[in-house]
Amino acid sequence: MLLLAFNCSGCSFFQDESISPTTQELIKQHKYKEAEALLLDEINKAKSAAAVAEAKSDSKGIKRNKAKLAMAYRNLAIVYYETGKYSQAQLLFLDAIKAHSSVFGRNDDFVVGILHTLAASYYKQGKLVEAEGYYKQEIDAIKAMRHPNPLKLAVTANNLAAIYQRLGEDVAAEKYFSWALSLCAGFKDSEKESDQMVDILNNLALFYEKEADYHQAMAMVDRALDIEEKRSKGFSENRVRSLLVRASIEKSTFNVESSEEDYKECLDLISKSKVPHPELACETLDKYADLLLVQRKFKEAEPQFQNCIQACEAAHGPEHPTVAERMSDFALLYRRTQRYAQAEELLRKAVAIEEKTVGVDTPNFLTTVHRLALVLADEKKYKEADALYQEIIPKLKKKLGADHPFVADTLDNWAEFVENSRGKKEADAIHEEARSIRRKLAHSLAPAYGPPKPQ
Repeated sequence: MLLLAFNCSGCSFFQDESISPTTQELIKQHKYKEAEALLLDEINKAKSAAAVAEAKSDSKGIKRNKAKLAMAYRNLAIVYYETGKYSQAQLLFLDAIKAHSSVFGRNDDFVVGILHTLAASYYKQGKLVEAEGYYKQEIDAIKAMRHPNPLKLAVTANNLAAIYQRLGEDVAAEKYFSWALSLCAGFKDSEKESDQMVDILNNLALFYEKEADYHQAMAMVDRALDIEEKRSKGFSENRVRSLLVRASIEKSTFNVESSEEDYKECLDLISKSKVPHPELACETLDKYADLLLVQRKFKEAEPQFQNCIQACEAAHGPEHPTVAERMSDFALLYRRTQRYAQAEELLRKAVAIEEKTVGVDTPNFLTTVHRLALVLADEKKYKEADALYQEIIPKLKKKLGADHPFVADTLDNWAEFVENSRGKKEADAIHEEARSIRRKLAHSLAPAYGPPKPQ
């Protein structure tokens, strides 16, 4: 997955003056339910105050309380965002935009920040078309401002390019990457060596890596590392992220030893930081464990996966989609070492978390389901694998509609297990249903991508 950096005021808010110190402290301690209760109380108070002001035709009071209401919606939305409850967060973000826009309009930093975070939330769910739409709305809002900020435009162009790359639309990806780079010329001197500049260079490096232009890819990441070298010799989050990108390029060029050394350097830098960075440790350990797994270094990979899950739980709490994704990856190791019961246990936990947090209509959830079905088949539990899909398919059709590429791909996956549990005739019928969906999609504008195939 691309290393996207969502740099916006709406993505992190522990220093935000709009949130009371008590609520900030609860969030830092991952006491999200207590924080949620306080923020719901703020929303109710702001609603009541706004209604009173409207009844009195108090224009100043209306503006003041609508602003408070919009901020309260946004703050609660971010709590849901941080805990992976993206659907709830998205509705509240839209409520925040509506409340704010009713008195201040859409073309300001508050709305821009929310649009950016909305796009990020859809991206995390694998809903790339929706993410694309909100990034484009954000760009329109920035352009409509009296003094459009080149830095914000560049960050968003960068993220749009990464989306197009994931969708396989390389021409559009290169267009937006090029625009992001050209916007850098309008940065202030301090911004030319900023975190955002490093993000752009790193994403460009990943783009060139995908295009197999490894020389250009390495040139981009070297520029990013040079910026970090000028700013600091020790730990910085962007130094770690740049090293992760370089490790990915080295892995692609089969320079496995150098890739492994970069991952070790990342972990060493994180361990020497004065403050914990569990989210960065979660990401680094995942990629390092995956590299070891690819090399079939199972004994070395296993403790890294265990450490990874612990770091992810520390960063996000135990029931977060990132934790589920790491469990799903760890289960691959158990499957490859024929420890099927342990793999099944992890995958069932992952399926439960992902269905609860990101929903049945996401690539990660569908990948995890298929991995679980494969493990059940390894255990000769074909009827259980069949039953798993019988439960999931109706939910998926209800959420997306019967004629969707995710449905077609999932039907094909299901058919693999039906043949063993009920026979080839019924499996062929399910394959035919999938083909019928694809024939309809060939004559429509529906997105032609589906869940990634599990490893």
